[in-house]
Amino acid sequence: MQLFQWNNRVKTNEQKLSQNNQQINRQQSKIRSLELALTKLQHLNNNLEKILIENRAMQTNERENLRSIKQISFQKRKQLIVESKRLHNLSLAQHRINHRTLQNSLELIRLNKLNQTFHYKEKVR
Repeated sequence: MQLFQWNNRVKTNEQKLSQNNQQINRQQSKIRSLELALTKLQHLNNNLEKILIENRAMQTNERENLRSIKQISFQKRKQLIVESKRLHNLSLAQHRINHRTLQNSLELIRLNKLNQTFHYKEKVR
């Protein structure tokens, strides 16, 4: 009877060992697939970190470009204001010169008439 019980226990233990071995094999297969997935995720993460670093560098570069464009734009606006003031001053100077020229021309005409009158009176005498 004991032998029979021992024999049953051995069979039960063998079945349990067989089931445990199958479970271990399934677990190991799952572990291998998880390790493979982890490796792929690590590679993906590394690639994403490289892309992030490149994007940050591009962003910094774009910020610098934008700053220089703003600086150039500011300088152009400043230069435009200076040129506008200069053109306004030149325009005022031109109006003054035209006015003086007109006054001088009128004065010359008046003096020319006086001269002609004086010259005519001298001839008449």
